[in-house]
Amino acid sequence: MAQVESLSDDQVRGIKSLASRCQQHDGAEPFNEETLLSLTKIPGPHLVHFLIGSSDHTIGYAQLTLTDGEANAEMAVDPRYRRQGHGRRLMEDLVSSATNNATVLRLWSHGDGESARRVAESEGFRRSRVLFELGIDSQRIHWPRTWPEGAGDWPTGNGPRLSLPDGMRLRAFEPGNDESELVRVNAAAFAAHPEQGQWTFEDVITREQEEWFDSEGVILAEGPDGVVGFHFTKMIPEDGETPVGEIYVLGIDPEVQGSGLGRILTWAGMGHMAARGAKTITLFVDESNEPAVRLYRSQGFETVRTDVQYSRPLSLPA
Repeated sequence: MAQVESLSDDQVRGIKSLASRCQQHDGAEPFNEETLLSLTKIPGPHLVHFLIGSSDHTIGYAQLTLTDGEANAEMAVDPRYRRQGHGRRLMEDLVSSATNNATVLRLWSHGDGESARRVAESEGFRRSRVLFELGIDSQRIHWPRTWPEGAGDWPTGNGPRLSLPDGMRLRAFEPGNDESELVRVNAAAFAAHPEQGQWTFEDVITREQEEWFDSEGVILAEGPDGVVGFHFTKMIPEDGETPVGEIYVLGIDPEVQGSGLGRILTWAGMGHMAARGAKTITLFVDESNEPAVRLYRSQGFETVRTDVQYSRPLSLPA
């Protein structure tokens, strides 16, 4: 097995091909967005790659990231080569590498697959977090009767009449001008979130360079003193045709939480995506966030996929 700090172009292509094969077999992507973006990041001691196979055919891949004494990882093995010990080899190397730098190792399993559960539990990992992907057919949504100032050509129906708090308006994100404001609001909104709260200026720029990025799909709520909330939407074609819309990030400055702004921004993002052709709208929410789960389910959202995080405590060497 190769352990490397940076990947060649051939290795990146091999890992993406592996991910595609796993998705076709398992019905769920094996890696999250951050893992795929990290394939081409500048190497550093906080990021390690593990590979099984050749540049022509990647059999297995794992990625380990280290932050503030915690290690997070994702891994995948080609469906044709499972039950041959490759998953266990990747797991053992992740544990060995993380033990030198962290006190806990967290591992995501997308789709809550039986194979991943078996390997994780056999290596002493325990289920620690559950993330639901929920989805709804946009034609089942009861769209608002009216939209507030700054709305686009979004669908209307017999739903509520939406209005913003006094002095606020909606507008589209402006690349080159709004990155710092978005990062500021995001950091305040997700101060306690283990992943989202860590977004940097560079993380926003990276997403602006993705093919799916649409500046009009990043909807800002602006008050007299600046941006107070945003809805970052994401549209990706499914099977090359009908796009699926995702409530990607919804951030509200704690100073205005409770004002109803989050509800309005949620509607705004969904309206934008439906107007752009999204037949399905999805979002991710933690199982532990019971009020949000109940709210979305009451609105007609149903479970599309379940992701599970497994955790194992580690002992730093003396």
